[in-house]
Amino acid sequence: MIALKEELILESDNAQETRLKFEKLNNQEHLQNSDILDLQENEANLLLTNYFNSKRVFENENHPYRSRHTWENHYHLYHNMIKNPQILWNSKIASMQPAFLLSDHITPSMMRWHEAETKRSYLYKLTDSQVTTLLENQKVMKNCNLLIKKWLINSSPEKDEAQLLGYINKFNAARQVILELNAQVKNRVQESTAVLSRNINALDDELDFLAERKKVWQIEIKLFQNGIETISDQDWNDLSRIAALCPLKYGSAVFEAYGLLILNQIGAVYPEANNNCDQLESENRSKSSLNINEISVSPNPSSGLIHFTGLKNACDITITNLIGETIFNSSSNGSQNQMDVDLSHEDNGVYIYSIKFNDQQQKVGKFIILK
Repeated sequence: MIALKEELILESDNAQETRLKFEKLNNQEHLQNSDILDLQENEANLLLTNYFNSKRVFENENHPYRSRHTWENHYHLYHNMIKNPQILWNSKIASMQPAFLLSDHITPSMMRWHEAETKRSYLYKLTDSQVTTLLENQKVMKNCNLLIKKWLINSSPEKDEAQLLGYINKFNAARQVILELNAQVKNRVQESTAVLSRNINALDDELDFLAERKKVWQIEIKLFQNGIETISDQDWNDLSRIAALCPLKYGSAVFEAYGLLILNQIGAVYPEANNNCDQLESENRSKSSLNINEISVSPNPSSGLIHFTGLKNACDITITNLIGETIFNSSSNGSQNQMDVDLSHEDNGVYIYSIKFNDQQQKVGKFIILK
């Protein structure tokens, strides 16, 4: 699919022809992908508006961390196009930006990153039938465990040992089903990681944050394939180094490295927004500012609609999830004093917002989506 997609996007310089081919290909992929998001038309319009607004902001050469934000802005659009093939993306794009050409921004390199990330996210994902099997047998084991305990504390001399044996046999049968399911998943992971390892090694890493993310993924795959004992001291040092980098510059690689360290009981400090960032950034964040103090983000918790008020000066707003993925980027010229952001399509959880002004002052905080 990835090779076909590159061919269709790159073979023509005609913008309209490219759009139509991309749209057709997205609909083909829809038939093969069970993990389809249900984005509504108005949400798609808002997403594209945010994309083009962010694109204009990131075209400013003086924008901090421009390369990562630009790349992730394009990547986020591509991800939503793939996951929502029911939306006529190219028709919407043509109506908003007639001269916009997808192949100028959504590159084959980016597609390969998306393909690898999708495969990586499915390594341990169970099918619906496997989840049902797991839950049913876990319930059987729990019930049998309670019945066995009840039988053992029963002081009646007329206890039926055959009944106890039946409980034990039923418990063991359910346990065996779960062990077999675990073996199936483990075998699938071993097979999948062999292919995924080749995909990751072939990824382009021309940008600093991509090079660090690729390094983390390579170590992660080695861990999946051969176990923790194959992780070298240099690998652990690389993970510790990456986990200490500035997340504003290196994005999700910082949090993924931290996660591997914590999962394997290696001490690490949770990455903060100012984690090893430039000294100038730290100094600017510490400055007091009337604009920053007057900014309000509400409601918190929210069902998905977030109101940013007190935006008296021009600023850029970025929202990320806890693994560093950018889910919203936009700018305010300060004339409206307020920006409303609709994140109702996002999952429940904690999200980080960053409001950066033209004078480099910045406000960072978090809010909760709870629906």
